[in-house]
Amino acid sequence: MNGDGQLRIQCAMVIYEFERSLGRYILESNTNIASVPVGREILNRIGRSIVGDLQETCSIIIENSYFAEVLQLAVEVAEGSSESAHAKRLMALCNALEVFDIRNAVSHPNRPFPHCYWYRCCALASDPAIDSLHLYDVSAALASAIAGDLKEPPEEWLNQPRWCVPTNLPTEFEHSSTGLIGRNRDVARFQKELRNARSPLVSIVARGGIGKTSLVLQVLADFCVSPEAPQLTDGVLFISLKQEKLTERGIETLNAPQTIAGVRDHLTASLNAMFGWDWPDFSAALRACDDRRIWLFVDNLETLLRDEPLVFDGLMDELPQNWKVIVTSRVPLDGAKNIPLPSLDDGGAMALARAYLAAKGAAALDAVTLQRIIDTCHSNPLAIRLTVDYYVAGRDINESLESSQVDVTEFSFSNLLETLSPAANEVLEALFVLEQPSRGRLCEALNLDVDTISAAIASLGKTSLITRETTDAGEVYALGTSIRELLRVQPRNLKVRASLLDWQRKSEAAVASALKLQAERGLSPLDPFFIPEGTPASTIALSRQVAGACAAESPLACAPLLTRVRQQIDNQGGSAFLYRLQAKLLLRLNDPRDAESALRFAIQQDSADPAAKLMLAALAMRANNHEEAETLCQVLIDAGWGNASEDVEHAVLRLWSIYLSALNFQEKLGTVYSLTQDWKVSGPLMATHGAARVSAYRRQADLEFRRGVAGHGRVWKLIGHGIDAAAFLLKRYGMSRTLAHELRKLCGDIAFYLRKPDLGKPSDPQADSIRRLIDDYLPELQRAGADESDLRLVAATLGIALPPKIGIAEIAPAVGESLQGATETLGAEGYTLVCVSNVPAADGFPSYVFAKDDDGQSYFLHSSAFENRNTHRWTHIGAGTRLAIKHEADTNGRRSRRATAIMYLG
Repeated sequence: MNGDGQLRIQCAMVIYEFERSLGRYILESNTNIASVPVGREILNRIGRSIVGDLQETCSIIIENSYFAEVLQLAVEVAEGSSESAHAKRLMALCNALEVFDIRNAVSHPNRPFPHCYWYRCCALASDPAIDSLHLYDVSAALASAIAGDLKEPPEEWLNQPRWCVPTNLPTEFEHSSTGLIGRNRDVARFQKELRNARSPLVSIVARGGIGKTSLVLQVLADFCVSPEAPQLTDGVLFISLKQEKLTERGIETLNAPQTIAGVRDHLTASLNAMFGWDWPDFSAALRACDDRRIWLFVDNLETLLRDEPLVFDGLMDELPQNWKVIVTSRVPLDGAKNIPLPSLDDGGAMALARAYLAAKGAAALDAVTLQRIIDTCHSNPLAIRLTVDYYVAGRDINESLESSQVDVTEFSFSNLLETLSPAANEVLEALFVLEQPSRGRLCEALNLDVDTISAAIASLGKTSLITRETTDAGEVYALGTSIRELLRVQPRNLKVRASLLDWQRKSEAAVASALKLQAERGLSPLDPFFIPEGTPASTIALSRQVAGACAAESPLACAPLLTRVRQQIDNQGGSAFLYRLQAKLLLRLNDPRDAESALRFAIQQDSADPAAKLMLAALAMRANNHEEAETLCQVLIDAGWGNASEDVEHAVLRLWSIYLSALNFQEKLGTVYSLTQDWKVSGPLMATHGAARVSAYRRQADLEFRRGVAGHGRVWKLIGHGIDAAAFLLKRYGMSRTLAHELRKLCGDIAFYLRKPDLGKPSDPQADSIRRLIDDYLPELQRAGADESDLRLVAATLGIALPPKIGIAEIAPAVGESLQGATETLGAEGYTLVCVSNVPAADGFPSYVFAKDDDGQSYFLHSSAFENRNTHRWTHIGAGTRLAIKHEADTNGRRSRRATAIMYLG
């Protein structure tokens, strides 16, 4: 006999004699134990009443008592006598030494038997309290065990676990050969729910083969032999609905109830057997249990749910209020505390493989082969055991793994898939076709609303069919391990799969085309309509409609598009691009507050998105929040978005314009001078830097004048610098909106200072500079909106001859331009002469404007058609600018015709 076997027999001898001696101690006391609570409970449980003979009644109670109950009865018998302290000490020792667990362990010869159990039995049997209660046979049994005089207790005592509460749990489990391995954390969580009175329905959920049944049976069996059990329940009732099991010989059919009527009959028979009743039907048995706290364990509930999905609710309604129901299922159960059971971790799977090989008597495998088994089986306990079974039966490892994978996959998922809703099955097909889609992409691909998709994902997420992963783009989904192989050979819906493949092909083509066109156009990432990588085809299509609606003269088309953008945000969880589109629509609808919120959401979604920051900077300038505008632009410039090239995008010019304007408004003029020091050689940024410098000179003069620190001639010197810079820009580039604003302010400031006699007049060279500005650029000044009275004051003071007061439409073209000759030439080439009528107010440098011809026909002009994308001159276009255009033959249903070629006239 090996060491474990001998220790098991030695412990059995001691505990058997201890239990028998306690019974004899109770009987010899001649105490009416039928009157104490434990005795009454035992009689009630077995359906017996007190008979006339007290000794006979006590014998009946002892014969039908559990180990913990015998000990409790001994404590009750000793109460009030000098032996009470000794009986209570034995109770405390049994709890501390876990003797109840040892009693159960000796009944399981196939499980490991810890050596410490023997020493605990020795501690119990040698305690002085044993002799104090005259339990000398226990001491004798200990002595015999130590001496090696082994006498096994009766076989029926060894083979029958001594439950602390009535139960029909099996005494041997499928995992008995190895024990429950690698489930300590899951056991603790399940035990917590068992003790939780607020969880009347607990469901352990996982695919087949993971070990749901083993976990629940082991925890309940251990609980039933613990002294804690009677405090929480009056019995544990078990029923298995498992119709088949997978072995190395294939799938074996089991004899289990298949209908709700069969379930009721089975439960009735089990209750009668547990409590010694003879009730004819389930309703009568339930009435007898009305005041009992019964735990009902239903194994493989999905079998019943698949065939009769509504009957379980009816069964739950029949059960008494004090009952707790525990189920195992491959699908989540509505209204239950669903506890997903994962596969074993690598350590647990390795321990299981080693233990099962040893239990089968097979030679140990090397660590590499064991790891291969674990990885191939995805740590599935059933797959590991089946692989070992095939190997022990004579197959090699490769064949064993292949066979187990095919068998376990089909066995694990077959019943589970049949219980899914149509939407859940469609989601599985989508996950088979698409690589880690988001919730929004699933909505788009399957053409289902977000609530339906969310419900399907929620039901699948409670199983092992899908996995979730949180990425920077949000939550994405994928098929669980092994299910892909099953779906490959057993599709859930071939029609849906075909449509998904077609949708994927078209979507990928549309995205590729849009990104190619964007690259060809050279659209800057600073542009509000820049399409990031990974944008769905539906969002790209929507962005085109948004761009068209924002470009239209009327904002009416923006409202329905705003609803669609918000729907996509709800479906896809939001993206920086979608929030940018939302902000564009809100700005077009004159809702800057919500537009600001949308842009801040965009930055939260993607902190590296430059377009959202530039849009927010522009919005901050409109709201006079110059500090934030400066900060946002500084971040973009530091990140390299302000770098200029020969074919610079107008968005880069806009970035610098906002940045320098924010600095000027905060009177950080030194910084502006430093940044624009070399403005005349700054290439593409010359016009933008020059206009900012004009503003800085004008503001410097105003600042020093207000502070009273400007010396004689200082103000006029600064004004002169501003005039020189403005004249240079006018000669080089013509009028722009930004420059027009500065010229208007500059004329007003000159008139203001001329009204201040204390300031003095400008010097002759300074006065000549002012005269040249008005003489050379009077049409531009008037077109810029300079006040007529200011111009005439300046002219009268400095001796400048002005023409009579006339309208702006009659102002001559810019100096140096022969408008008549240019118009004749362009007219002969098929151009139409137009005048800019509307420039969108939301953008500093818009990519489009509207113009009208002499007949009032409206035209839509985009920068992509302007003079080979001459960005410098485009950014100087303003209201009233004259252009020559070629255009489409008709409006194509739009109010404005689209220009196909644009030439600047002045």
